[in-house]
Amino acid sequence: MRSISCSHINRPCLQDKNTKHAYIPSRRLVPHLKHRIKLTRSQSTSASQVATQTVTRFSRNDAESVHKSLETLTQAILQDPVTQYLSPGDKVSSDDLKQHIKQQLDQANAANLLFHVDTFSAAAWCYKVPEELPLKEVNQEPAAMSDSTVKDKFTELSKAMSEQLVDFLMAHGTCIKVSFIGTQPEKQGQGLGGQLIRAINKVADAEQQWVYLEASSERGTHLYLRNGFQIVKETKLQPDAPTIYCMGRPPKPDVPSDV
Repeated sequence: MRSISCSHINRPCLQDKNTKHAYIPSRRLVPHLKHRIKLTRSQSTSASQVATQTVTRFSRNDAESVHKSLETLTQAILQDPVTQYLSPGDKVSSDDLKQHIKQQLDQANAANLLFHVDTFSAAAWCYKVPEELPLKEVNQEPAAMSDSTVKDKFTELSKAMSEQLVDFLMAHGTCIKVSFIGTQPEKQGQGLGGQLIRAINKVADAEQQWVYLEASSERGTHLYLRNGFQIVKETKLQPDAPTIYCMGRPPKPDVPSDV
């Protein structure tokens, strides 16, 4: 049986005069997280330390780019706190995880937004979610995994996250969902993830779309908060599981996309 503990975060909403979107001010949203999300100055990359790289958008039909970005995402997600919780002792193989990630690309059909930066040192797979999320996605199970216990846990996670996405769509309509974003372990801390997020935000602003993602690491959550995201819900699969922060970012008005 699935056991999911969710806590809604209720905060006063403001209406942006230039858009139709209501949003929750970040300053009112995050104070209760300060004791949990703390990064030292050495952990945070300042703008002066980052050599800006070109963010490249590519097509799902570009097999070589898909393959290279899949390798990067797999390396990053293997180190994710939720992956390590669901698969203690490295029970999930990189091949299993690649199948799981690739499945998400296949289900989104032609609505993909795929990016990489610094020759695939970091990559992001996103897609445009319709206002009415297909039922097949809500009920979809992960690709076959060699360990049945791990597969059951990933199935539980996928269903829980799909339910949170449906809730978000009901509140905000269509959105751009960041399915996967990650940086190669040896390249982390160089600001590449931030460059990807800002590129995604530019596309979302140009199309006047919310951006939705889930974060499970302190570093990632801190990065998204700095780039305009708000925590809309906290989810735990089990009491001892890492917290997953469901996050959304409202579009800024009249921002052209050059990505």
